[in-house]
Amino acid sequence: MSDRRTRRALAIMPLERLDGRLAPSGFLVFTHIRPPGGVMHGFAPPKAQSYKPTGGPMDKAGQTLNIVYNEYQSYVAAGGHDTFTSSQSGRVQITGASVGVDIRAKGDIASLAAQLRAQGMTITSPPRFGIIEGTLPIAKLPDVAANASVIGIDPISGAAHNRS
Repeated sequence: MSDRRTRRALAIMPLERLDGRLAPSGFLVFTHIRPPGGVMHGFAPPKAQSYKPTGGPMDKAGQTLNIVYNEYQSYVAAGGHDTFTSSQSGRVQITGASVGVDIRAKGDIASLAAQLRAQGMTITSPPRFGIIEGTLPIAKLPDVAANASVIGIDPISGAAHNRS
Protein backbone atom coordinates (compact mmCIF):
# COMPACT_ATOMS: atom_id res chain seq x y z
CA MET A 1 0.00 0.00 0.00
CA SER A 2 1.46 3.35 -0.96
CA ASP A 3 2.06 6.01 1.66
CA ARG A 4 -0.63 8.22 0.06
CA ARG A 5 -3.27 5.44 0.20
CA THR A 6 -2.37 4.69 3.83
CA ARG A 7 -2.93 8.30 4.89
CA ARG A 8 -6.22 8.37 2.99
CA ALA A 9 -7.43 5.12 4.56
CA LEU A 10 -6.61 6.38 8.05
CA ALA A 11 -8.53 9.62 7.40
CA ILE A 12 -11.78 7.73 6.79
CA MET A 13 -13.54 7.05 10.08
CA PRO A 14 -15.06 3.62 10.61
CA LEU A 15 -18.86 3.46 10.53
CA GLU A 16 -21.31 1.85 12.95
CA ARG A 17 -24.85 0.68 12.24
CA LEU A 18 -27.45 2.46 14.38
CA ASP A 19 -31.13 1.62 13.79
CA GLY A 20 -30.55 0.97 10.12
CA ARG A 21 -28.49 4.14 9.65
CA LEU A 22 -24.75 4.62 9.45
CA ALA A 23 -22.95 6.99 11.80
CA PRO A 24 -19.24 7.70 12.28
CA SER A 25 -17.78 5.52 15.03
CA GLY A 26 -17.36 7.34 18.33
CA PHE A 27 -20.10 9.92 17.66
CA LEU A 28 -23.24 10.10 19.76
CA VAL A 29 -26.45 9.83 17.79
CA PHE A 30 -29.57 10.62 19.78
CA THR A 31 -32.64 8.77 18.67
CA HIS A 32 -35.85 8.11 20.56
CA ILE A 33 -34.46 7.68 24.06
CA ARG A 34 -36.79 5.92 26.44
CA PRO A 35 -36.22 4.97 30.07
CA PRO A 36 -36.17 1.31 31.13
CA GLY A 37 -39.58 -0.23 30.64
CA GLY A 38 -40.32 2.08 27.69
CA VAL A 39 -42.72 4.37 29.59
CA MET A 40 -42.08 8.10 29.58
CA HIS A 41 -43.65 9.62 32.69
CA GLY A 42 -44.89 13.20 32.49
CA PHE A 43 -45.29 13.05 28.72
CA ALA A 44 -48.63 13.10 26.94
CA PRO A 45 -48.78 12.98 23.15
CA PRO A 46 -51.01 15.58 21.52
CA LYS A 47 -54.64 14.55 21.18
CA ALA A 48 -55.80 13.57 17.73
CA GLN A 49 -57.92 16.18 16.00
CA SER A 50 -61.42 15.27 14.87
CA TYR A 51 -61.05 15.99 11.16
CA LYS A 52 -60.91 13.65 8.22
CA PRO A 53 -61.14 14.87 4.61
CA THR A 54 -64.51 13.97 3.16
CA GLY A 55 -64.04 14.97 -0.45
CA GLY A 56 -66.60 17.75 0.02
CA PRO A 57 -66.17 21.50 -0.44
CA MET A 58 -65.02 22.05 3.17
CA ASP A 59 -61.81 20.21 2.26
CA LYS A 60 -60.80 23.50 0.62
CA ALA A 61 -60.70 25.01 4.11
CA GLY A 62 -58.25 22.50 5.56
CA GLN A 63 -58.01 20.87 8.97
CA THR A 64 -57.66 23.96 11.18
CA LEU A 65 -60.66 25.82 9.77
CA ASN A 66 -62.74 22.62 9.79
CA ILE A 67 -61.99 22.21 13.49
CA VAL A 68 -62.94 25.86 14.15
CA TYR A 69 -66.18 25.41 12.16
CA ASN A 70 -67.12 22.17 13.98
CA GLU A 71 -66.42 23.76 17.38
CA TYR A 72 -68.50 26.78 16.38
CA GLN A 73 -71.39 24.52 15.33
CA SER A 74 -71.23 22.80 18.75
CA TYR A 75 -71.12 26.22 20.45
CA VAL A 76 -74.23 27.38 18.58
CA ALA A 77 -76.04 24.07 19.22
CA ALA A 78 -75.34 24.46 22.95
CA GLY A 79 -76.97 27.89 23.01
CA GLY A 80 -73.85 30.00 22.43
CA HIS A 81 -74.28 32.36 25.40
CA ASP A 82 -70.65 33.05 26.29
CA THR A 83 -67.84 34.26 24.07
CA PHE A 84 -66.86 31.69 21.45
CA THR A 85 -63.42 30.20 21.99
CA SER A 86 -61.79 27.50 19.92
CA SER A 87 -59.02 25.02 20.60
CA GLN A 88 -57.35 26.68 17.59
CA SER A 89 -57.49 30.21 19.05
CA GLY A 90 -53.74 30.18 19.62
CA ARG A 91 -53.14 29.46 15.94
CA VAL A 92 -55.89 31.34 14.14
CA GLN A 93 -57.08 34.93 14.22
CA ILE A 94 -60.61 34.76 15.67
CA THR A 95 -62.64 37.91 16.33
CA GLY A 96 -66.02 37.20 17.93
CA ALA A 97 -67.80 34.84 15.54
CA SER A 98 -65.48 35.57 12.60
CA VAL A 99 -62.18 34.05 11.57
CA GLY A 100 -59.30 35.63 9.66
CA VAL A 101 -58.82 33.97 6.26
CA ASP A 102 -56.90 34.24 3.03
CA ILE A 103 -59.12 33.04 0.21
CA ARG A 104 -57.25 31.80 -2.86
CA ALA A 105 -59.40 32.26 -5.94
CA LYS A 106 -59.49 31.98 -9.71
CA GLY A 107 -61.45 33.95 -12.28
CA ASP A 108 -63.00 37.35 -11.62
CA ILE A 109 -61.57 38.32 -8.22
CA ALA A 110 -63.55 41.59 -8.01
CA SER A 111 -66.83 39.73 -8.53
CA LEU A 112 -65.91 37.14 -5.89
CA ALA A 113 -64.92 39.92 -3.46
CA ALA A 114 -68.39 41.45 -3.90
CA GLN A 115 -70.02 38.04 -3.25
CA LEU A 116 -67.90 37.59 -0.11
CA ARG A 117 -68.87 41.04 1.20
CA ALA A 118 -72.52 40.09 0.66
CA GLN A 119 -71.92 36.99 2.82
CA GLY A 120 -70.56 39.14 5.64
CA MET A 121 -66.82 39.08 4.97
CA THR A 122 -64.86 42.16 5.96
CA ILE A 123 -62.04 42.49 3.42
CA THR A 124 -58.98 43.93 5.15
CA SER A 125 -56.68 44.46 2.16
CA PRO A 126 -57.24 44.96 -1.56
CA PRO A 127 -57.58 41.64 -3.45
CA ARG A 128 -54.29 40.95 -5.24
CA PHE A 129 -52.66 38.02 -6.97
CA GLY A 130 -55.79 35.90 -6.60
CA ILE A 131 -55.91 36.26 -2.80
CA ILE A 132 -58.67 37.96 -0.81
CA GLU A 133 -57.81 38.60 2.84
CA GLY A 134 -60.24 39.42 5.60
CA THR A 135 -62.48 38.17 8.38
CA LEU A 136 -65.31 35.83 7.49
CA PRO A 137 -68.22 34.74 9.70
CA ILE A 138 -67.40 31.19 10.80
CA ALA A 139 -70.93 30.04 9.90
CA LYS A 140 -70.32 31.05 6.26
CA LEU A 141 -67.21 28.86 5.76
CA PRO A 142 -69.13 26.03 3.98
CA ASP A 143 -70.90 28.49 1.65
CA VAL A 144 -67.62 30.15 0.66
CA ALA A 145 -65.83 26.81 0.27
CA ALA A 146 -68.60 25.61 -2.07
CA ASN A 147 -68.03 28.57 -4.43
CA ALA A 148 -66.50 27.35 -7.71
CA SER A 149 -64.17 30.39 -7.87
CA VAL A 150 -62.58 29.48 -4.53
CA ILE A 151 -59.46 27.31 -4.81
CA GLY A 152 -58.67 27.19 -1.10
CA ILE A 153 -59.17 28.92 2.24
CA ASP A 154 -56.23 29.41 4.60
CA PRO A 155 -56.48 30.68 8.18
CA ILE A 156 -54.65 33.84 9.14
CA SER A 157 -52.32 33.05 11.96
CA GLY A 158 -52.15 35.30 14.96
CA ALA A 159 -52.88 34.76 18.62
CA ALA A 160 -51.89 38.39 19.21
CA HIS A 161 -54.90 39.48 17.14
CA ASN A 162 -57.51 37.36 18.94
CA ARG A 163 -60.16 39.31 20.76
CA SER A 164 -63.88 38.91 21.36
